[in-house]
Amino acid sequence: MKFFYVLLCGLLFPLIVFTQPRFPEPGFVFDDTSLPRIDLTLSPDSLRMAETNVTSDKEYVAKFQFTRRGVVEQVENVGFRVRGNTSRNAQKKSWKISFNTFQKGRKWYGLEKLNLNGEHNDPSIIRAKLAWNLFRQFGVAASRANHVRVFINGAYYGLYLNVENIDEEFVQSRFGNNNGNLYKCLWPADLAWRGSDPNAYKFTSGGRRTYELETNNTADDYTDFRDLVRTITQTSDAAFPVEIQKVFNVDGFLKVLAMDVAIGGWDNYWWLKNNYYLYKNQDTGLFEWIPYDYDNTFGIDFVGQDWGNRNVNFWGNQSETRPLVTRLLKVDAFRYRYLFYLKQILNNLTKPGTLDPEINRLYSMNLDAALADPYRLLDWNWDITSFTKSYDQALGGHVKYGLKTYLTTRYNSATDQISFTNISPILRYPKQSASVLSPNMPLIVQVQVEDDQPNPTLTLLYRFNGGAEMALRMRDDGTGGDTIAGDGSYAITIPAMGQTGSLSWYIEADDGRLGVTTYPPGAPTQTKTVPVLASPIVLNEFMAENTKTIPDEVGQFEDWVELYYAGDFPFSLENYYLSDDPTRPDKWPIPTTQLGPQNRYLLIFADEDRTQGTYHANFKLSKSGEYLSLAKKDGSTFSIVDALTFGPQTADVSFGREPDGTGNWTLSNKPTPGKAYLTTSDHDEQPLAFTVSSAFPNPFSNAIYVPVTMHHAGQLKLTLYDVLGRMIHQTQTLRPAGYQILDLTPEIPNGVYLLEVRIDSRQHTPLRKVMRV
Repeated sequence: MKFFYVLLCGLLFPLIVFTQPRFPEPGFVFDDTSLPRIDLTLSPDSLRMAETNVTSDKEYVAKFQFTRRGVVEQVENVGFRVRGNTSRNAQKKSWKISFNTFQKGRKWYGLEKLNLNGEHNDPSIIRAKLAWNLFRQFGVAASRANHVRVFINGAYYGLYLNVENIDEEFVQSRFGNNNGNLYKCLWPADLAWRGSDPNAYKFTSGGRRTYELETNNTADDYTDFRDLVRTITQTSDAAFPVEIQKVFNVDGFLKVLAMDVAIGGWDNYWWLKNNYYLYKNQDTGLFEWIPYDYDNTFGIDFVGQDWGNRNVNFWGNQSETRPLVTRLLKVDAFRYRYLFYLKQILNNLTKPGTLDPEINRLYSMNLDAALADPYRLLDWNWDITSFTKSYDQALGGHVKYGLKTYLTTRYNSATDQISFTNISPILRYPKQSASVLSPNMPLIVQVQVEDDQPNPTLTLLYRFNGGAEMALRMRDDGTGGDTIAGDGSYAITIPAMGQTGSLSWYIEADDGRLGVTTYPPGAPTQTKTVPVLASPIVLNEFMAENTKTIPDEVGQFEDWVELYYAGDFPFSLENYYLSDDPTRPDKWPIPTTQLGPQNRYLLIFADEDRTQGTYHANFKLSKSGEYLSLAKKDGSTFSIVDALTFGPQTADVSFGREPDGTGNWTLSNKPTPGKAYLTTSDHDEQPLAFTVSSAFPNPFSNAIYVPVTMHHAGQLKLTLYDVLGRMIHQTQTLRPAGYQILDLTPEIPNGVYLLEVRIDSRQHTPLRKVMRV
């Protein structure tokens, strides 16, 4: 059978990507081409307490030193504690290093934590390392890892695996955001339905929550998790294939499932309802499955199974329910895709002999350090030769296979067990060239395709303003928006619409075998929609009577207008005008300003006093109601880009679009000048989780101090905006409950700024004026 492999190629035009994992380089910390040394120094009493009180997560102060090829890095006052679950009772313990426990906000090479895993169940000490490598090779967001030699108080503690921690830094580096909920899921995490109350999923086992929320702890809101489990367990069979793809990255999970079976991973969801993370990706709205803990693989067994020969179609624990796997594999398209991925892994990544060069390299690099490891032999009565033997032969007990013999057995048995006809085309990483169009702007749509048949047919279907459906053939021939012929990336250009309105599109992929795949799932009922605006710059929010909401540069409260840029690329406001007079669209020329995806808002004070700053218009707004317009000059002609006539206004209540740039005009008593617009319904009134006293000194020259009383611990964020609403400086730290004084030492020019204090990205104070002199 011919397999069609996707190449991830660079693009010659910018595109808006709906989802695609990122894979950071190993870097200085995780480079596995040499064997670095880690030294930890702490008081003997602290070390004794850490080694004896194994159930405690108490962190002790230690000094950390990392040495690689003559380069020495030192970090003082790190947190040091034992880590793990059952491994806490092992003679060779695992350790967690924290760089931000005793110095809030500190990172080392972008990392807040390190996990030093003893791998005491694995005589080869490389099974987990191979697993992490394979996941990354197969396009799964997984931890980076490398071997290190660990010394504590000068004594050699052995050869360890340094494994990247799964936390906010991890999800930011893989998915481009970290403000979603991240759940650590440990036994008995079966994803079973426990009812509609989100708090029902906070149940505990072994002294910790089964589904432990690792981020957004103050809010502690499990609604999104409840909704995921509801979709998994309560959706009808007919609706399930579409509905699950609206909330969960099915393709990513099927890859993990296939890898687990290929490498003999059983300490996971399918068999043991254990060891995984779920992250709600804020860019896609989908939950991402993140694999975790892979030392019990490649023939290691503690549950009485022969993982080298176990049937790939019935891998999990058949005596227990696993609703996610069961429901997914009942869908032919998903089951065939799982088997397709498994066959890819077996033929290209784990086929006998394929991994031998990497296994041999790691063996040679680690040999001396492993043989000298004083703790390696203690837990299972291994002898000095166990390390060497374990690569090719079983050692008895839980080591039922040598590493290489497992790979051979698994390949032979799984190849015989895999049986499927065809897969439907897999559509991956769809992209569009813009999220907002102008009437004369075409739209390029691109998607990567994987299939077991060559040259599937891809068709893009679109409608404009609900009109007739049009069809365009997508191509992989270097034309029509496609950049490189034959790379598995299909593209097409939708011509410019020529007028304002709404463009909707979807993709159908057909290889003439199993069936048609659509993007988005559920098409044509579900489509992607792109607004076509006269201009990507619009009037967005204004306040015609500002008595206390936001001051200008000189501390006065003036009327204001906010513009919003909805496009995706840098945009100049040259030749744009603002006016309150329908007969004079050119009343106030907007200063030439660059807006873009990182700077979408422009705040203008309408105070009829241009002497007070660049962005002060030569007219005021009338609270009794009037006209407001945004116009563009082309030659000697003015065209109205956006305009509205408004009625009487209320003091300190703004009028704005919801959502920004495209929505209807609505009133808000929570104005957001220079930021995303929120109506009253967006602000569920809750008691503030903190109180803030007046910042001092104000004016300030170097540092300014902000007294805060935290009613409970949480992530506290201090943000400075300039008077145009642009973020100038920001700090964020995890703070305990109680009274404390936070210092802010920004490197900013002298001037007037607005200070916002926010907790856990949810509750925040009104903006406070501060001045640097």
